[in-house]
Amino acid sequence: MRQQILDALRSVLSGTPRVAVIHSSIASLAPPASFECWEFLYGLECLIKEGWTIALPAFTFSFCGGRPYQCQDSPSEVGVLADWLLKANPTAIRTPHPIYSFTVAGPAAQRIGACAASTTFGDDSPFALFESEDAVIVMLGCGWEYCTQFHRYEEMAKVPYRYFKTFSGRADLGDGHGERSVSADMFVRKLEANPINDFMPAIGRLREEGAVRSGVLWRGRVEAVSAFDLARVCTSMVAADPYAFVTNRADVVHALANSSQMLRQPVVRIALLGSSNVHMLETALASDCKKFLLDRNVEIYAVPYGQLRQSLLDTESPLHGFKPQVSFFCDRVEDLAGQPTLDGMSHDMLGQLVDQYAELISAYHQSNGNWIVVHRFAVLGYLAAESDGRMAADLISQLNARLGQRLAGLAQVLWVDIAAEAACSVGPVTDTRLWYLGRFPFSERFASQLAKRWLGLINTILGKSARLIVLDLDNTLWGGVLGEDGFAGVHIGGDYPGNAFLAFQRSLKCLSERGIGLAVCSKNDEDLALKAIDALPAMQIRSENLLAHRINWQPKWIGISQICEELNIGLGSVLFVDDNPVEREGVRRNLPEVKILDLPVDPAMYVQALLTSPWLSAASVTAEDMKRVQSYKKRQALNQHKSSSANLNDFYESLGLKLYFQGLNDGNMARAAQLCQKTNQFNTTTRRHDQSNLCKIVADGGDVVVLGSEDRFNEFENIGLLILQRDSEHDKCGFVDSYLLSCRVLGRGLETAVLQWAIARSAKRGWETLKGLIIETERNTPVRSVFLDAGFERGQIEGEWISAANGSANFPSWLTVVDRFTEQSAGPT
Repeated sequence: MRQQILDALRSVLSGTPRVAVIHSSIASLAPPASFECWEFLYGLECLIKEGWTIALPAFTFSFCGGRPYQCQDSPSEVGVLADWLLKANPTAIRTPHPIYSFTVAGPAAQRIGACAASTTFGDDSPFALFESEDAVIVMLGCGWEYCTQFHRYEEMAKVPYRYFKTFSGRADLGDGHGERSVSADMFVRKLEANPINDFMPAIGRLREEGAVRSGVLWRGRVEAVSAFDLARVCTSMVAADPYAFVTNRADVVHALANSSQMLRQPVVRIALLGSSNVHMLETALASDCKKFLLDRNVEIYAVPYGQLRQSLLDTESPLHGFKPQVSFFCDRVEDLAGQPTLDGMSHDMLGQLVDQYAELISAYHQSNGNWIVVHRFAVLGYLAAESDGRMAADLISQLNARLGQRLAGLAQVLWVDIAAEAACSVGPVTDTRLWYLGRFPFSERFASQLAKRWLGLINTILGKSARLIVLDLDNTLWGGVLGEDGFAGVHIGGDYPGNAFLAFQRSLKCLSERGIGLAVCSKNDEDLALKAIDALPAMQIRSENLLAHRINWQPKWIGISQICEELNIGLGSVLFVDDNPVEREGVRRNLPEVKILDLPVDPAMYVQALLTSPWLSAASVTAEDMKRVQSYKKRQALNQHKSSSANLNDFYESLGLKLYFQGLNDGNMARAAQLCQKTNQFNTTTRRHDQSNLCKIVADGGDVVVLGSEDRFNEFENIGLLILQRDSEHDKCGFVDSYLLSCRVLGRGLETAVLQWAIARSAKRGWETLKGLIIETERNTPVRSVFLDAGFERGQIEGEWISAANGSANFPSWLTVVDRFTEQSAGPT
């Protein structure tokens, strides 16, 4: 048996004896029942006598979790072979690293033990020594995924999905100084990116070169490569592609972009305000925010039970100090009364409670100024005082009207219809046991449903709702598989399931009329599918209702990418709808920015899944939203006209383009705030101002300029925003706080004209210079050269651009400028 072991090791250890790093899994080898540790130790001792230095991993990852490391006594956590050799061979030593130690024996043992390992895989680590001395890396019964040497090449390349982290703890390093505080710097995975390593492409290349030596021991394999070869291949691969050794590249890149975006954007602060216990609602909302708001840090303040009134009225309370961006008022009438039901409560008293509630909300909103979301009241249970519920329904209707009237004058107020939410609930809305135990107003399941609804409102406030729905056809837009069942086998209208698909199409068409575009991406025969869309009698969505389509047999993520490129829309603005989970997963893996609607199995539930999606809520629907679908179609016509023009100037001249500069007012404020939240591609700083921020900028003396345009293809539309403020450190200098344009108007020559106006405006304000700033994001490539194109010069700091103020703007001859901007002395009302 011992000879078998020795022969297997010798079969992969060729050449001059040097260092052999042996990763092992003895159990995977399936040794005979009579096997004992001495059999392996014999083989290792023979190799050491031949001049080999044996290095066995004795890693102790528990140090990262706080467990002390004892160099002589802490057992290896990656196999027993290292412990056997350390105990049996009096010349064997253990290297002192508290995480990545090795048991080593042989001529090079002391050199390996003396490695300082400033970083785990750095140039003074054992891993670097293995490389420099061309060690043989042996995998004895275990796969190459356990080969730690790979991580050295990730550290050398500083791959973006890892970072240096310091682990500190107590350790006795075996140097006679006893246990003490030590630290170790390790190049670890960024958990938020969740990179999944796969080093087999490197091994595959080495196999092709014949550089992997293989053998067999019992029921397992033994393989080895030289450290030189491994280093050569790995360094070249990771230099060519930093993500060469991750399987989920798209997910990792997207997650890292989200993390970068998260650092640049302000924290989203959300307040949950109720008279009862809102802790369960807080837990549900926090969970959903982690799933869906991946590029924003979110903090939630939940008012303590019984402290709503004092928290709202006391301007020094933690709530006011928290300064939430969105506040949810989630009380029922029962919560205002502090009772489980309305039995025994007089109508007059309930009316007074609602009036007091409305006064609290109004006073809070006046001091806070940001978005508030208010729950409408609803009848959620039976009353002992009546049998049919009509009196309760009438009372709740009156109280809702009363609350609505008192809050009618407030801006940035959204409502949640609890009666409608209750009608969609799959379980009880309330849980009397939870009420009596902890004053929880809703059941756990309904709390989760409300959290999803709230998340939809938060998404739309932050500009994260979908602008385009990309739909599959078979068993999504209609029932059946067109290519197999033919026209006669397609279900749309009539009895179930056709009536369910008909209702789904009607809901989609309503969303389209609200400004959300529709497109199709389907694996089908194009001619047959388009014929079905336009010929099937009950179809609500025809080809004329689609902004684009990709009907072919290529992967759907490719089709979605092409649709986005055609419409000049970001992937993050797309919601993909497909009944097939395999197709959804394919898009999710290759286009992680795309939002996915996981359709239920039963088409009868499609409409509810669509309308409750957190990506389709709307805080408000502006005139520009209503025109969006037509705007995309007109853009396609414009692009066709552009391609037929002799040159760019002829194209611009033919447009009859007008550019409007307007002050912020009540008519355009909602659109201005919406543009701030939603615009990503042509946006210099991606600062997300809401309505209250914009009003404050005006009140503080800044210029908030709403940009509008029209041409012979498009009616007037507010398409951008320019914010100019005085530099706080230099009175004679202004700066462009934000400059953004809707992607639908890019390529019409407006980009630099706006900045020419800004330069002239700066001179009128008495500024001598105007500064601009580009804060680069993953998605704002189109805006990065705009200051350079407008004649600005580079500033002293990264991303800064500077221009002298000039009293006259040089606009191109083909552009008509309509300057309606005023000093805004009154501002928006």
